[in-house]
Amino acid sequence: ELCGGTHVRNTAEIGGFKIVAEAGVAAGVRRIEAVSGAGVVDLLTNRERIVSKLAGTLRVPSEAIVGRVTSLQEDLRAAQKEAEALRGELAAVKSLALASSAAATVGGQRVLVARLDGVDPAALKSAAESLQAVLLDEAGEAGVAVVLGSCGTDGKVGLVALFDKGV
Repeated sequence: ELCGGTHVRNTAEIGGFKIVAEAGVAAGVRRIEAVSGAGVVDLLTNRERIVSKLAGTLRVPSEAIVGRVTSLQEDLRAAQKEAEALRGELAAVKSLALASSAAATVGGQRVLVARLDGVDPAALKSAAESLQAVLLDEAGEAGVAVVLGSCGTDGKVGLVALFDKGV
């Protein structure tokens, strides 16, 4: 029931009516929030202003806003994926420079412990695997241990430890 009985003499007095929110407040009970009369005109004017500003910012007609935003989101996801891949490659290159600093044990195993800051956990794992492959070529059957740590740009600490069967 909407204020058609006690608050107005006739529902025509309400004028325009626009629901702006709806929520469940109890089992079987819904609460709606709406504007009516001159409030509808104000609401629609404000929304039109927002749509016009978005269209201008995105440089598309207002009908194309949704498509443009979707396209921008896809572009962003692709760029983030590419940046992650490049960070992984950079970490691998940095780590390969560390290969020469791997210590050799009496048994011939190669052990490397290093810190690569600013590298995310996935790139750190990739770098450790690259290092392990390089060091395995040098150590042969003796075995390899690679431990890499990182403090990422988000402040989180990453640690990767890879051990070959020979260690």
